[in-house]
Amino acid sequence: MKKTIIVIIVVIVLMALGVGAFLFLNNRQATTTPTPPGGPAGQGTTTQGGGTTSEAYIGLGDSGITSSEIAPGAPSDAPQGPTLSFQTASGTITLNNFYTTARGYWAPLNVLLLADSPAYAIWYYRDSSAFEIDVPPDGGLSDEDSAASQLSGMLGISQQELCALPLTVVFQIADGGDSATAPLDSCIVPGVINSQ
Repeated sequence: MKKTIIVIIVVIVLMALGVGAFLFLNNRQATTTPTPPGGPAGQGTTTQGGGTTSEAYIGLGDSGITSSEIAPGAPSDAPQGPTLSFQTASGTITLNNFYTTARGYWAPLNVLLLADSPAYAIWYYRDSSAFEIDVPPDGGLSDEDSAASQLSGMLGISQQELCALPLTVVFQIADGGDSATAPLDSCIVPGVINSQ
């Protein structure tokens, strides 16, 4: 009798796992919307080899955003000039004017798309003056590091200065679903809580 009950429980668990995996994969395929050719800003996404890909990732936290909603370039009230100054806890940091190279602008959240690739998207929230690196569900720390390196180069600042800026990393748990937010991994000092 005990063996029969155990076999029934094992069969039920295996069926539940199979159904769960099927639903997960089916939902993942149904909610994935690739960026159309030309990327969200109509400029294309350049790869290491110099080619163009239409698989750019544009995720934005838990917001459901599509590439067609992103207006090319920066908003009309964008700051002018070659540099911008940011006041941080450690002093003033001078950045390259990232508005001039922004890939696009999404008005509902007042955010700039600074960079996109298949492995990450980099956003700037104008209302809170904060940067965000958004990594898709299949991404990892190497994608975060690549994005941080690109952002540091784009802003013309060092890694230490990047760590002083309000910057968070959002790891998507599932397409169009939940996410986990953390400080930039390379900015975390063991035993010290990052005050971002």
